[in-house]
Amino acid sequence: MGFVISPYARHGVVDSHFYTIINLNRTVEQILGLSPLNQFDLAAEPMFTSFTGRPDFTPYTARPNNIPLNEMNPKLAGLKGLQRELAEFSMTIDSSEPDSAPADQLNRAIWHSVKGFDTPYNYGRPIQRGKLASLSLLELAGF
Repeated sequence: MGFVISPYARHGVVDSHFYTIINLNRTVEQILGLSPLNQFDLAAEPMFTSFTGRPDFTPYTARPNNIPLNEMNPKLAGLKGLQRELAEFSMTIDSSEPDSAPADQLNRAIWHSVKGFDTPYNYGRPIQRGKLASLSLLELAGF
C-alpha cells in the first residue's frame, strides 16, 4: 500500500493497480527528468493512473495521528508471560548476519505480534477444515 500526496495526485480515487518499488522509482525518475538507472526502471510502467496533469491546490485539514509515534514498544518491565518472553528473545537477535535467529522462535514472535498473544501459534500445522472442503472434485461430482 502506498499514498500519493501531491497537488497532482488524483483526488478521491483508489488506484488498485499492482505497483512495485520499481514502478515508484520509474515514476520519480520521470517526474525529476532523470534517466532510468537500470533496465528494470526502463521497463517499468510509471504510475500514470495515480496522477493528473492539472494540479488541485485546495487546502486540506491534517488529521492527528491515533497512534503515538514516539512509542514503538511498551517497556519490558510492563510485559508478562509470553509477551515478555518473546520481547526478551527479540532483544537477543543478532541482525548483523542474515538468518541468524532461530527460525521457529522468530516465527512465533512474528506470529504473536501480528495475530495477538491470545491466538494460539499454528504455523506449519494444517488448518482444520470441514468435511466438504476436504472432498475431491470427483467426490463432489458424485463419482
